[in-house]
Amino acid sequence: MKTREKTSGCGRTGGAAIRCMAVFLTTILLTAFPFLSVRAGETDGASAEILSAAAAEAPAGGKEQAAEWYDEYVDYVTSRGWMGDTEDGTFGPEEPMTRAMFVTALYNMVQGEIPENAEISEGEAEADGEAAAAEEMFGDVAGDEWFVPALEWAAGRGIVSGIDGNFCPGRTIDRELMAVMIRRAAPYLEISSEGDWSISIDYTDLEEISEWAVDGIAFCAVFDIMAGDPDGSFAPKRDITRAESAAVLQRIGVLRDGKIDA
Repeated sequence: MKTREKTSGCGRTGGAAIRCMAVFLTTILLTAFPFLSVRAGETDGASAEILSAAAAEAPAGGKEQAAEWYDEYVDYVTSRGWMGDTEDGTFGPEEPMTRAMFVTALYNMVQGEIPENAEISEGEAEADGEAAAAEEMFGDVAGDEWFVPALEWAAGRGIVSGIDGNFCPGRTIDRELMAVMIRRAAPYLEISSEGDWSISIDYTDLEEISEWAVDGIAFCAVFDIMAGDPDGSFAPKRDITRAESAAVLQRIGVLRDGKIDA
């Protein structure tokens, strides 16, 4: 059963200070991706980083009110049951995407479609296996919350981990953490990354990207899932809205439907 999203009473909390390191990824474009390179200033209108109405196509003539840039993405994810309305009965496109909401969206995406023997890259997580009860893993989870099935699935596969022993379900997810979670969930989302690959990225704010997030951000760039802002930055610490999250999931869905492998 797919889980309905709800807003959580847990607000964003302060975590341990994340050490930022200057990052430079050397260009090693191997055979599979001679054409993929994300450069400063380049964006993809189909990606989650559609940050202004100017980036969206104008609605067809004759409409009294212009459509919002995110309408097609929201329609895409809600029609598939990946995301739903919040407790107030609306989608809440400008509301922040929380950790509980995102693990639930990933969980909803893979129900009935989990590949057998899916494995995650070395050092990231153990594949498959039964997860422990959420309340045993996280001190702030009682076990009867709406997001628990998704959390147990994600935690059991190394897609999400705790913060000082807690899950912090209501904490807002930022861009670099979303990229890392997508990278870890890739085998279950049917985005293959077999073989060697690399990509050159030169975001203007590389020094703000956490070391642990580099691989996830590069992975999302390879598959054009997440791109940079118009000013050439990636903005790794910026929180993501539900509308932007819908655009990310839509792009993953398109890739998965096309069975695009690396």
